[in-house]
Amino acid sequence: MPYYQAIQTLKVEFLLLFYCWQDTSQAHTYYALVQRDIATFLQKRLTMFVLRAKVSISILTSAMWAVWGEDVAALTTTYPFIESLTNIPLTLSNNEKPQFKVITHNQVTVIKFPSVDATQRLLIISESPLWTVQEATGDENEWYAQDILLGLPWIGDKTKELFVAQSINLDAIGAINFKKGCYPGQEVIARSHYLGNLKKRSIPAYITLPVTNADELLGSDVIQDGNPIGQVVNATTVEDKIYLLIELTIKNLEDDAAIELAQLSGNTLHFLDIPYSLEKPE
Repeated sequence: MPYYQAIQTLKVEFLLLFYCWQDTSQAHTYYALVQRDIATFLQKRLTMFVLRAKVSISILTSAMWAVWGEDVAALTTTYPFIESLTNIPLTLSNNEKPQFKVITHNQVTVIKFPSVDATQRLLIISESPLWTVQEATGDENEWYAQDILLGLPWIGDKTKELFVAQSINLDAIGAINFKKGCYPGQEVIARSHYLGNLKKRSIPAYITLPVTNADELLGSDVIQDGNPIGQVVNATTVEDKIYLLIELTIKNLEDDAAIELAQLSGNTLHFLDIPYSLEKPE
């Protein structure tokens, strides 16, 4: 099963965040799914720790397809091994933690991502083309919007060193192992969990406003009464809406004053329910 991994500073600020999984057909092969703009940084960073180990770290040039919709059963006709994934429901409900499923068959890896509705999401990675006929092309921002609505953060080049683990809900989605040691910043994360009160969390939100490049909002300030109270973790545009994952001080959500983006002041953020509990896990 894919799981979150992170590289962070001693102050617990994230340099990057990625999904990692083991190749089920090759015991000593692992993969990392990371934002493209920070892949080279990850490769160089991990290479620093190889030393004399017989380990090679490379950026794959494999083809990648994202397939999503309420019915992806047509894929199983050509690729029967996918059926075991399409039959697994990963719609979040009842404060469940997000889950991912992965299967590898004949050098084709398929990851099933969770969703907030009946949408099925498959990420397919292959070293050779899978389709000779161009399928209907969707808007990739719809995929990114699902991640935002799920409260699943991504850290890329524009947002590295801006956020800490609990402020982007990594403890709430089961991405922190409090029994594991030792790693940079472990003491700070553990202290916040066992002794402190969480002051910041990340919540999905939207604004009805068309923009051409939502990436320009990444890392920008979120304000209330003109005062910064948080930052934008992720952002994407679908039709006339900007969907955002907003990191902010929890107590500000309870205030009546409007919360806005500093770059788009005058447009009130509409916050959405997050599909898992933000209570501090045991």
